[in-house]
Amino acid sequence: MMRLVVRPAAANDLKSAYRWYEEQQAGLGEDLLEEVQAVIERMLLLPRAYPIVHRDTRRALVRRFPYGVFF
Repeated sequence: MMRLVVRPAAANDLKSAYRWYEEQQAGLGEDLLEEVQAVIERMLLLPRAYPIVHRDTRRALVRRFPYGVFF
């Protein structure tokens, strides 16, 4: 199983997106975090299910939101 390391810039992006979505509608930021958590769990279980987008980097798209997790 892979080990998850979240870079500070990615954590900051997620915090900013969370705040923005919460300003748009209460609870929407929480929905974002749930979707990101779900994609990370799937990614850790089946990393090869996601396409390589550059060299050895893969991307898992987040459902319902215009974000991807790169690993």
